[in-house]
Amino acid sequence: MIKVVLLTTLFSMTQLGFAESSKKPVIDMTAANQAHALAKAGDKKDQPFWSKDQTKQAELEKKYQAEIEANPDNKKTYAYLAGLYLTNNKTTKAIDAYQDAITHDAENPKLFAALSIAYLHHAKYDMAKAMADEALRLNPKLTSVSKINEYIVAKKDAIEAASKIPAGGTKANMSVKAPHGSVMPTVSGKMPADSIHKPK
Repeated sequence: MIKVVLLTTLFSMTQLGFAESSKKPVIDMTAANQAHALAKAGDKKDQPFWSKDQTKQAELEKKYQAEIEANPDNKKTYAYLAGLYLTNNKTTKAIDAYQDAITHDAENPKLFAALSIAYLHHAKYDMAKAMADEALRLNPKLTSVSKINEYIVAKKDAIEAASKIPAGGTKANMSVKAPHGSVMPTVSGKMPADSIHKPK
């Protein structure tokens, strides 16, 4: 669009230059009008705001919500809506929807497992572990939930280990000095008391 407008402007200026040199007014604006028409046509070819897939997902969401309103006792529809949110990375909505689904089907371990995954997306590891544990309590044979639980434990251990490492050092080599040596930056606004920062 910008190129077309620029070309139109340059073309008009060129015609104006020729008109001034020949002292005749510019009457033929056909080329400028064609460029303007092309620019408008290009605007109409722009992509729609939502892709076809996004439109389909939005329609499914409305369908499930309407089904829930029409038949609030249907357990499956709550799970379908929650699953739709989770697969579209709308994890906050997925958490709420899975909680609703669980209130209608409290013995379904798959709902707890999916809620665990939704909590993982928000880094709520304790909640994710509690939901995974509940899913395993309901069905100990769910190997995929065991793997989720192992991941949560490993992630929490890694976070805990990272929080124990001192600034400037590693757990493997604690003798590595901080970047400022023995002098730590001060927040008070006073100069550090060392030989480098001594006033002259």
